[in-house]
Amino acid sequence: MGLQDQCEELYKTSNLYEVIGVTKDASEAEVWQVIINHCQVPVVTKTKADQDRNREDYWRTMFPKITLQDMLNFEKSYKNCEDEKHDLMQVYVEHKGDMDRIMENVLCATLEDETRIRAILKSAICSKVLQAHKAFTNETKKALINNFVDDLEAKYCKKRASSSSGRKGKK
Repeated sequence: MGLQDQCEELYKTSNLYEVIGVTKDASEAEVWQVIINHCQVPVVTKTKADQDRNREDYWRTMFPKITLQDMLNFEKSYKNCEDEKHDLMQVYVEHKGDMDRIMENVLCATLEDETRIRAILKSAICSKVLQAHKAFTNETKKALINNFVDDLEAKYCKKRASSSSGRKGKK
């Protein structure tokens, strides 16, 4: 489709002079003046507050605020999915089977997930997808119990106020 066809479709005329709004006997300078005047963008003065608001609005269209519900939905969709299994295996290799480090570095992992995560990793080791590391396979029952007790204490016990002089108040 050529320029004149487009003018006919958009402006109902193929006469370029009519499209830009000048007579056929207009000088080149007059034609250019009309074109330049038509193409100028009006200058709008904005305050700093307007600019900041526009930036924030643009930012929010690109990156909406994340709510607690968004995080809970992500956790629900992430746990037990292939991405989590891939991440678990990657962290297992990176930390050479150290379960404490694995639990610290896996997304959405909580104390309640340790048994499930351990089972996923054991399954991958048994199927030869992962190489067995001593830190994982030789972890003793005593170490497991100590980790469990430490985690329970951290979760449910209040920290004692530490003081270097012992008891306070009595002399």
